[in-house]
Amino acid sequence: MAQVLADPVEGAILINKGVANLHPVWHPRDRKFAYLSSRDADFFSQTGLYIHDLATGQDKKVAARAISPPVWSLDGDTLYFAAQSKPDKHGSRWYDLYAYDINAGKERRLTHGERATAPVLIDSMTLAYLTVRDGTSNVRRLDLATGATHTLTHLDDGLYLHSLSYRAGDSLLVADATENHGRALYTVNLSTGNLEQLPATGGPGGDRRNPEITATGILVSTDASGVHNLYREGDEGPGYLTNVTGGAFMPSVNAAGEVLYSLYKNGRYRIALLQPSKIVALEEVGISPGNWKNRPTSPQEGPNLALQPRPYKEEMSRMFILPRIMMDYETLKPGLFFYANEVLDRMNLFGGASINKLGDTDYFLLTEFRKFRPTFFATIFTARRADSRTSA
Repeated sequence: MAQVLADPVEGAILINKGVANLHPVWHPRDRKFAYLSSRDADFFSQTGLYIHDLATGQDKKVAARAISPPVWSLDGDTLYFAAQSKPDKHGSRWYDLYAYDINAGKERRLTHGERATAPVLIDSMTLAYLTVRDGTSNVRRLDLATGATHTLTHLDDGLYLHSLSYRAGDSLLVADATENHGRALYTVNLSTGNLEQLPATGGPGGDRRNPEITATGILVSTDASGVHNLYREGDEGPGYLTNVTGGAFMPSVNAAGEVLYSLYKNGRYRIALLQPSKIVALEEVGISPGNWKNRPTSPQEGPNLALQPRPYKEEMSRMFILPRIMMDYETLKPGLFFYANEVLDRMNLFGGASINKLGDTDYFLLTEFRKFRPTFFATIFTARRADSRTSA
């Protein structure tokens, strides 16, 4: 890591407020970009959608509850994004696609109950996006003119996809998917829906995520060296573009070759701008070039795994004990709390007891049953034997 500190390459920090500043995306024409930020919220996951104007340095919040990379329309007048919906009549909240009209300042919901994330523009009137059902991701298309949706893939093997990019030259989508202890890149054929793993041709290997299609290849975030950095794959000088200590993620490249990305540093994600620059030498990046090979791997079970189902039997966890100490009647009163819960959280047991040197004791036991509806609480017993000196 000493070589990184000696020659860091991270660009200029543009957005520094808040804990989570994620997924910057260049405007197709102007010196602006859209991004997600939790700057006005209490938690990392409470991100809103913002537009930053590089000419003025001003930020504008255009939507709340946004949760995945935004995408601009071809004319730059509309932003498409995924956001958490308001509760439906059953109280459920869904991730769905929305459109924000820049000129009118209005938001419009495009899907309902889709569990939709990661939209990407295929042409002026078509979006592709990800959905998830039963732990497996699939790719769907949305016709913006009619609102009709169509499923492109029919996966049922537990594969989880995170993001999409469109490679117009060969009409393929590029996605990153969880694989073992990292991510790998796949192409999705728009005509057949077939997935093929995309090899790291000439690249360093390791976890490859957040694919960004460029004019000459693909830009990814990889942790091959032990630290996530941006790596350019393709014919135009493949190699690392960043050299950071925390992590470089979620790149976006404009026509001039400028790179926006999310920089993780000192416990926060910031938006940074990287001007076109020289390739960073492999031996200067991260911990070591082949660090990723030290990670353990686990075989993934296939769909033909033979499992024999059996009826579920309620089973309690082991008893957990927490010591406690308090002052009572100006004397120390040591004791303990104890608790246990059923594996599926259908029953909980919580209790405690304490005693001081005067023999003054207290104890209680509470149980919670989720097996029935509504949830049933019961106090089995609670008692306190007071000091006889105070009972007169």
